[in-house]
Amino acid sequence: MATNTEKRIVATATNPQAEALRFGLHTHCFACAPGNPHGLGLSFCTDDAGVTHATWTPTPEYQSYNGRVHGGIMATLIDASMVHALFALGVAGVTAEMNLRYHTPVLLNVPVEVATWVEARKLGLYRLRAEVRQAGCKVVTANAKFMSIPDTSTIQQPQTK
Repeated sequence: MATNTEKRIVATATNPQAEALRFGLHTHCFACAPGNPHGLGLSFCTDDAGVTHATWTPTPEYQSYNGRVHGGIMATLIDASMVHALFALGVAGVTAEMNLRYHTPVLLNVPVEVATWVEARKLGLYRLRAEVRQAGCKVVTANAKFMSIPDTSTIQQPQTK
């Protein structure tokens, strides 16, 4: 995880701003929408140091090989955490590039903790890092670039019936 000597962009948005982005733009998100019965059901918080956190327990429906979580699900967890780190800054963003390193298999039915922070920003491009731990061990790390969405009014929300 980030150390005190690493550069980090600390969240300045108030919780209502982050929640407005989440509930205004992510109403059907597979990763974090509370009303999505097929999703991961993730819930994020950002601490005073600007690190966004979530804890999630993978269950068998997210399995690849026996007893192991599918790598794409872990990528989704990290991607969602990075989006929420941007939400904490009052920014809506989309993934431009993401690199993941799987250190050890992620096991089913054992909670994982993801921590994400924004390292830098320049002209609407944000660099983020994330670390996932399980039972105290680092299992996945990632770095990514996200582009901000300058005008969120152009995002079409699905119509509910």
